[in-house]
Amino acid sequence: EVYGEGELGGDASHEGTILEPTNPYAGSKAGAEYLVKAYHRSFGLNTIITRGNNVYGPHQFPEKIIPKFINQLMRDKPLTLHGT
Repeated sequence: EVYGEGELGGDASHEGTILEPTNPYAGSKAGAEYLVKAYHRSFGLNTIITRGNNVYGPHQFPEKIIPKFINQLMRDKPLTLHGT
């Protein structure tokens, strides 16, 4: 979400991709990253930033990867893969 909307056939997102959040939640995640980076630059604080996604759990939206793959597998459909 922090990378924005990808284009079909476009370049894959990577750690150096400019952040273009698409909604307030993604914006808050991007903002938190910038805050951590500012502490690193200003005070030399050792930091690690991770971008966890598709965390699995109850009530997950059906378009997320794990429920989507389970649904596709149960219906003998091919798995939808994006990117490289």
